[in-house]
Amino acid sequence: SGTRRGMTEVMDSATAAPPSTVPDQAAATHVTRSGSEAERTALAAQPGTAPELLYFLANDAAVAVRAAVAANAATPPQADRILAADEDPRVRGVLGRKLAGLAPLLGGRSPDKLRRLAWDTLCRLATDAAVAVRAMIAEEVKAMPDAPRALILQLAGDAAMAVAEPVIRFSPQLTEADLLALVMSPPVAETLAAVARRPQIGETISDAIAATEDPEAVAALLGNASAAIREATLDAVIARAGEHVAWQEKLV
Repeated sequence: SGTRRGMTEVMDSATAAPPSTVPDQAAATHVTRSGSEAERTALAAQPGTAPELLYFLANDAAVAVRAAVAANAATPPQADRILAADEDPRVRGVLGRKLAGLAPLLGGRSPDKLRRLAWDTLCRLATDAAVAVRAMIAEEVKAMPDAPRALILQLAGDAAMAVAEPVIRFSPQLTEADLLALVMSPPVAETLAAVARRPQIGETISDAIAATEDPEAVAALLGNASAAIREATLDAVIARAGEHVAWQEKLV
């Protein structure tokens, strides 16, 4: 989509390798106030830029500058909180991807105030109104073995498949009980097919999907070569396949 392409372009610009040197404090301060957009963007991307200047640049008028601040690992959590409310979803997407990459270090009840602030910011972005922002977070954490479980469950239950499906299909954090709960009470109909496409699902999950008789989900299950399906379950699907051409093709 155009939104996704635009976000990718801003993210690429924000995460491009900055120059290897940082101006002295006086020169850097001058850049934040009077430098060109290119100069401010380069400064915002520097890991050695002073936190107070990054905080100042988080309110810059240029999207590219704010995106560079959002991507910078040295940006203080207080500035990240400002950027989490940025009017441009591309900036929020850059920030979400950065914080999602740190998710294993942020989750839980950390005694560190700044880590708790960063975790709260990530949780807010995981419920962002823009699907593209939530999708960037999901892509970052979908295969993490140590991602915070609460975050994984939230993303897996998202109504947008661009967010939920990557997590449902690939997260090692999801248990059979979690998957069964998604099948029994799917947030949206498409959730069933996403579970059916997950590699290596067991017979219990296959039984539950087949029992829904959802045309798309059962077709996805039959097309999942790694799914374990009981013979009795397969026989039941065959008995109902006369009404579903897509099932017949998969069965053949």
